[in-house]
Amino acid sequence: MIEELLQKVEDAARIRVGNRGDCELLSELILVETDEFVSYNTLRRLFGLAAGGRPRRRTLDVLAQYVGFEGYSHFCSAEPSLNAWRQRSELSQLLANAEGTALLRWFEEEPSTPSKLEWILTTFRELFLAGRDAELCSLLDAGFCAIDDYAYSYQIHFATSMGAMLGRANLEGRWALLCHPVFVEAVFLRVVDYSALNGYYGRWADELAVREVSHEAGIFLACLRQLRAWMNRESLPQLDLASLWVEPCPPALLGRIFTVYVMRERPASFDELWAKLKPMWGDAERDMTTFIEPRTFALVTGDLDLAHWLLAQIEVQEYALRQFQRHELQVHYLLTAMVQLFNGQRLEAAETMRQFRENELRRPSFHDFLLFPVRRIQAELAGTAGGFPDALRSITLQLGHAFLDEPYWHRFFDFGRR
Repeated sequence: MIEELLQKVEDAARIRVGNRGDCELLSELILVETDEFVSYNTLRRLFGLAAGGRPRRRTLDVLAQYVGFEGYSHFCSAEPSLNAWRQRSELSQLLANAEGTALLRWFEEEPSTPSKLEWILTTFRELFLAGRDAELCSLLDAGFCAIDDYAYSYQIHFATSMGAMLGRANLEGRWALLCHPVFVEAVFLRVVDYSALNGYYGRWADELAVREVSHEAGIFLACLRQLRAWMNRESLPQLDLASLWVEPCPPALLGRIFTVYVMRERPASFDELWAKLKPMWGDAERDMTTFIEPRTFALVTGDLDLAHWLLAQIEVQEYALRQFQRHELQVHYLLTAMVQLFNGQRLEAAETMRQFRENELRRPSFHDFLLFPVRRIQAELAGTAGGFPDALRSITLQLGHAFLDEPYWHRFFDFGRR
């Protein structure tokens, strides 16, 4: 924060410190304003015009007082908030005046930090809600939304934040924006809203299916249509499984391909299927915690064999997941508890479910979709599995998946032993 403080001092003095004379003048200005003396030599060291060590705290307090703060601690605590307020004000003005070029320049000058991602979200939200899709498309064309610059967890935050808004909006007539390649990459391929396969997300997928998309996006759309048909108890669309190949393949997409194979051609050995598909990863070591769709599919369908294989195959470091991938951790707990119940280990399953946190399931993408196995596992432990909960009935009707019906509720723990 010292650099920021020196910038504020120069702004207040209306000079740019570049030589000894500037330091002498600044020393006089500080003395007049604060009645405190800071020597010109101290200022030379602070501004890098002379060699020296870290400044004394008293010096920093005086400089902070010169620019209007109680002291250096007050400056450090207040400055980020003031800066954020100024940024918000500048961004609001640019959006209100539809200054596209100036807006792009404003974002280009900001480093790729989580704060910048929040400003991008704010821009998307305001322009989208105002129906200014053409402006958003122009911004996307200009490289405004470089989501790949951020860590994966931030990418997911951006996608789920947009997904929550899209799920409540009327999307008809807005496909130019929603099918823009950058928007598809940043949101559609990352939010993966399983809880809306028969809603807005499914309609979005259908619209993309008749447009030109990347090879990777085309594979994802094919996998999505297979899953939706399975959940709706419909005939699976024709598909050449050999066409589901991309190198290198992201773990999440490889998980979707793996699930399609399980749905269409259930293998005699999951190890053999894995050996067949794993070459898509190449030689790189990959984190299989994002191999999420097979675990989701095993939970929703009560597939005991698949659940056993996944728990043995995927090494889970609970501490790391608790910090950064809480949804993945909750899915791990659910899968573990389901297997324990299948195996008659009720006490162990109860202990596992005591660690489960439903509010950490990712919304809007997974929560409602996973609610069926969550409630079924809880009912098995509570001894209330004889009745289909009314609240769950309402959710499953809303999802519209024929697979998740009341008869399946009653045979869930038999279905998994098939």
